[in-house]
Amino acid sequence: MRKRWLLFSYSILILSIGFVNTAFAQNQADTRTGCLIRGSKAGTYYLVDTATGRRTEISGTGLDRLTEGGEVQVSTKGSLVHEGGREVYQSTEVQQTRAICDPFAYNADALKAEVGRARFGARAGIALDPELVVVGAQAQFGPFFKEIWFRPSFEFEFGEVTKIANFNGDAIYFIPSAGVGQKGHLNAYVGGGVGFNLLRRNFNGFPNQPNNVFPDDWAADFGMNLLVGVMKSNGLFAELRSTVWMEPTVRLYVGYNFH
Repeated sequence: MRKRWLLFSYSILILSIGFVNTAFAQNQADTRTGCLIRGSKAGTYYLVDTATGRRTEISGTGLDRLTEGGEVQVSTKGSLVHEGGREVYQSTEVQQTRAICDPFAYNADALKAEVGRARFGARAGIALDPELVVVGAQAQFGPFFKEIWFRPSFEFEFGEVTKIANFNGDAIYFIPSAGVGQKGHLNAYVGGGVGFNLLRRNFNGFPNQPNNVFPDDWAADFGMNLLVGVMKSNGLFAELRSTVWMEPTVRLYVGYNFH
């Protein structure tokens, strides 16, 4: 039974990633700043977020002129679209803001530009042990130091017997090297933090039968979170979280972090 549940859960997770990607990845008009660098293939260019190390392929006119002689810091307007099965940021306007840029070094100017900004998102998924459906929201602040961000979240988890209101205070770290390579639009991160559960167990019994098994019960407990995930440059993410000292012990999510 547990194997069937896991197979069903993974199928739902994969289908959800595809649905959210289709719904949100297209035509996301925004302004981005970063380090413009040449790709390994002729005529390809990438925009590297110097605060997080995230790397996105970029297209547009005049990029070859800006990168001549090395990397430069730029501010660009455009939208994220799909081209040939990959995500590309189509630039409609690009402006050079600094002559020299190191895409792999900590950048104080980029950090100051991000501090104070809040990015909000939504998430949904499944929990195991016990088996629950999870919906929730999150905020992302920072970075406070290099690639470390603070991400509080709230979730409501429900099943046939158990219902949980869950509050988390997590810190996540984007791995800079994850943004390097032809698939640099996928950015890995790890993290951890504390969690708090307000839990209720309630079972009304089967039809025409009294409930003599599960009395109405309330409980509250604290725990520790460990998590790992991947996020696309457009904000779509998938995450696995493990929790100790409180239920549930494993959660699988997909979600979207708005820019």
